[in-house]
This record gives sequence, structure tokens and C-alpha cells, in this order.
Amino acid sequence: VSLAAPQRARQPGYERLLDHPARYLCDLSGQFPVESFREAKAFLAQAGRGVAVQDVRHLELTAMADALLASLPIEADAEPVDAGVLWEAQAGVVDVLENARQRQVCGVLLDDACYRLRHLRQRVDTCQQLFALCARHAVLHPHHASALLVQQLVVPRSICGQENPLHAAMAKLHEPGRRAINQCTATVQRAVVWRHMLSAQDALVASLKQSATEQMLADHLSLEGFDYVAAMYELSRTLATMALLPSNVDPLAPGGDMVDAVTGVGLWDQAVSLGQKFLNQIASDDTSPLHLMLWPECDLQTACAPYVVPVTDDENKGDGSFRATELARFETQPAPDPIAQVTLDATTLANLLAGESLQNFFL
Repeated sequence: VSLAAPQRARQPGYERLLDHPARYLCDLSGQFPVESFREAKAFLAQAGRGVAVQDVRHLELTAMADALLASLPIEADAEPVDAGVLWEAQAGVVDVLENARQRQVCGVLLDDACYRLRHLRQRVDTCQQLFALCARHAVLHPHHASALLVQQLVVPRSICGQENPLHAAMAKLHEPGRRAINQCTATVQRAVVWRHMLSAQDALVASLKQSATEQMLADHLSLEGFDYVAAMYELSRTLATMALLPSNVDPLAPGGDMVDAVTGVGLWDQAVSLGQKFLNQIASDDTSPLHLMLWPECDLQTACAPYVVPVTDDENKGDGSFRATELARFETQPAPDPIAQVTLDATTLANLLAGESLQNFFL
């Protein structure tokens, strides 16, 4: 284990909230949360002036979301939340691998495909939350409505591939006015979130293309009973996350694009995103392992024939193939006890069902 950096004990639940969990694990001093929250507040302060921030490599979006939430007025029906509690200093620790190093124990480094998918989907979920918070922040500016109109109709050099004649008016607008447009539309903050979301989705596609990930999913989808239902739900949520475009979840980008009024740099939706192309590929290729996990075997004749209730249960072949009868068994059953569940997927889904928050959580 001499190649592994000194590190603290793993905290998977906390790590999924971070964009850079390795920086947290390798920080034995316990100051990473404090520094991340401080950097997030510094970013928001500079972005709030309408000026693009050049170095956001170490920005933690969850810290940014908590700092932004703390700066907003508390909504009437919301309970007060201590947004900074996650970002308090943690106790200093010694290297968790120290004993192994002294004993010169050998280790095997394995990629955890399941952890990777959970982490990346959580990053996209955080981006969705941040878009909503950025919109709440922007509407607090008294000139938000007019600034948004200018940003969408005047700032872009082109609209729908056609030269924008209104853009000529930008030459008359000095930098303070351009910064004000960015301020009133939270453009700098949203641009960072936009890029992070695209990056996380591209990484999701790359991970799902790996054979090790397919094998991991096949193992999860070869479970029985409610564990199988929960594994299918988890995979479905992940794939739905890949299909989203940033403008789908950014309330201030109804046109599918956003342009910085100061720099002129724009972001826009692709006609078809990398994630959407990947989903189309697995839907069209009935030999793909993921296709077999997500859809039943079917041809045109079967699809057009009247539905007949199966008389036998689908066989669990151990390859994760879709089993409709196993899913159907739970259509009318009450939600299972969350405490009795063994897998994380099953515990999560059981808690959502018990709290009657499944639909809201999914959306």
C-alpha cells in the first residue's frame, strides 16, 4: 500500500456530496470542509459582481448550494436549516493505512463502479438543485425581468443560427451595464453549474460503457424480490439523469442557451446530447447487455397481440435480464419495512415509499 496516499477512513455518504471526494479523504487535518465552504462563499461573492471566475477547479457545488441557500430569505413554508453544518471542521486523524504500511501489506486497487454511478448521479442532482437556487437568487434583483429579457434577446450574437440584429445595441453598453445583466440573471453562477452538469453526464456515459459496470449492474439486477425492484428503480433514475439537458432544469434558460454579457461566451444545448445518443443506442441494440436488463424480449407480433398474463415467472438467469413478473409481484403489495432491508437501494426505495415521497424524489 506504499503507493496509496495517507488518508482518513471512508465516509461514502458524505463523499457523494462532494465533487472532489479524494481531496477530502487525503486531508488528515480535517480542514477540507471549512476551506471548501470558504471557497464557495468567495466564488459567490465574485460571481455576484457579474464577473466570471477563472479558477473553479476545486469548487464544491454542494458547498456552493448551501452557501447560496443561507443567503436567501427563508420561504414561508420552509423550516430553518443550518446550511453550514456539513462544512464544519472535522477532527484530525492519522493515516488509516498506517498499520498496513508498517506491516508492508500488499493491496489491490479496485474500481467501484456502483459507487461511481451513485456519485455522478448525485452530482447531477446537485446541479438541478443549484439551478433552482440560482433562479431564486436572481429574482431578488429589482431589475431581474428586464435583464433576463436583454440577456435572451440582445446579448446573443445569433439566435437559432441566424444573426441577431439586436446584438448591435451591446456596443453602446459599457462594462458596468454588462456586469449588471450578469448579476440580475445569475449568469456566472449558472454557467459553472451548466458545465459541471455536462461533465458529470459525460462521465456517466463513459462509466456505463465499461464492461465492469455492466457486470456490476447485472449482479444487482439478479437479486430477488424487493431488492430487484429497488435495483431497477436505481438504474432507471440514473438513465433518466443522463437524458436531461441543462436547460430542462434551468428556469432561466427557456431558449436552451445562455450568454455571458461581459465575455460574450455562450453555452447552449446540443441538438442531441451524448447521454441521449447513448440511451438511443442501447434502446435500438437488442443485443446490448443494458438493453436486455431494461426491456423484455419482444417482436412486432408480440407487441401487437392482446396482452396475456404470464402463467410462469420469468427465470432469473443471473445476467440481470428484465423480469416483468418479478416487478409485477410488488404492484399491489404494501411498502416493506425500511429497517429490514439489506441493500442500500432497497433501503432508499423503502424509505421513499414509506414517506410517500417517491414521485417528488424522482422528479
